[in-house]
Amino acid sequence: MSSSVVVNYQGADHRANSDASYAPARPRQAPLELKIRICTFHFSNTGTSSKPSLVTLRSSRKQRFRCFFAIILSLSVWCSATTASAQAGRPAKSSTLPRPAVAASLAATLTADFRAAIVNKPLRDALQSIAGPAKVNVWLDRQIDPASPASCDPNSSTVFQAIQSLASSCALQIAVADNVVLVGRESWVVQSAAAVMNDTQTQVEANITWPELTTPTQAATAAGASDQSAPLPHDLWPAVCWYSLRPSVAQILVAAQFDKWPTNVPAAGYEPLVVPLAIAATYPTGTHAVDMQAAVKAIDTNAKFKSADKKLLVTCSPTAHQAAINHWLTNSQRPVLRPFDLDKPNLTLTIEHARAEAVFTQLAAAAGRKLLIDPGAQQACQTMIALSAKNSSMRQLIEQIATQADVRIEWTDTQLDVKPSPK
Repeated sequence: MSSSVVVNYQGADHRANSDASYAPARPRQAPLELKIRICTFHFSNTGTSSKPSLVTLRSSRKQRFRCFFAIILSLSVWCSATTASAQAGRPAKSSTLPRPAVAASLAATLTADFRAAIVNKPLRDALQSIAGPAKVNVWLDRQIDPASPASCDPNSSTVFQAIQSLASSCALQIAVADNVVLVGRESWVVQSAAAVMNDTQTQVEANITWPELTTPTQAATAAGASDQSAPLPHDLWPAVCWYSLRPSVAQILVAAQFDKWPTNVPAAGYEPLVVPLAIAATYPTGTHAVDMQAAVKAIDTNAKFKSADKKLLVTCSPTAHQAAINHWLTNSQRPVLRPFDLDKPNLTLTIEHARAEAVFTQLAAAAGRKLLIDPGAQQACQTMIALSAKNSSMRQLIEQIATQADVRIEWTDTQLDVKPSPK
């Protein structure tokens, strides 16, 4: 048998033999009441009966409130535990924004001042003469002849414009993504850049290198691919040194040379490279933002823009992203450089083994001059030099290098000319 004790929010209690008998006296109180049904058995010791009798639970008002709140607390803990258990297998929602379209360090380097002249130089060597000193990661399409003669527009004023000019002189395109610049066929650079931008793996950046005559499979391993990965087609690649690059991005760049994509399962090897129709990436805000959005909309009318955390989140097609990047890097404001004093003895330089051309390029840029090497002095500028100077002026350093390379130097307010030594 059972007895019902009904506790309401006012602390009153009522006894009833059944719910039906209680209902007429207390209509519509269910939302504010908690019913506790207690079933107890008590056997009397009168000796006349062995049947159980009902024992009514009576308590003080204070005890009833304690019971009430204890039950509410237990239900709350149980509900919390149930919710936590149900969500244990669900991935946590991330409030972080997508990766920047271009790494901040690369954007700063590409928009830096550039002062050099490159005329009819093999494409790979020309790219390296710019990218090497600036530590820019450049990846050239394997379908392109690296010996194609390339020239740089003398009006190029930034590193980005110089690389873009070299590519244009060979009827090629460039694309920028994460921390790498891709040079090659338009379809290849856009697709490869999109694959890089679509990579969401979180990894520690590293310097990735491999020596001359490395095969693609060996390059993939150097980039961090598993030894169990399927081999890539045979080829022999030049030496590479990539700076501050995520291994997953390096693996994508290697596989993209064959229009492939590394799978998450090493044994499965690679699959055809397919990128989403739309990719989300962030850009810095600024005066360029309005025109940049217009450039994106001109290509992708379905593009979406959103301001968040002082950044501009852009979701659009891969081609539209490259239009945004090109506009941003081309129109970024650069600091005004002060005139450089060529005769101030404040420079210390140590060179152990470097080509004269590479040193001329760096020093001319530091002096705020464009470098122009006469075709007759190109061969002499390949001379390897060694130099150690302290408290020297820029003019003195350049003259010492010119002496070792056996070339002649002429200065103007805007240019450093390297000419053949008179015979």
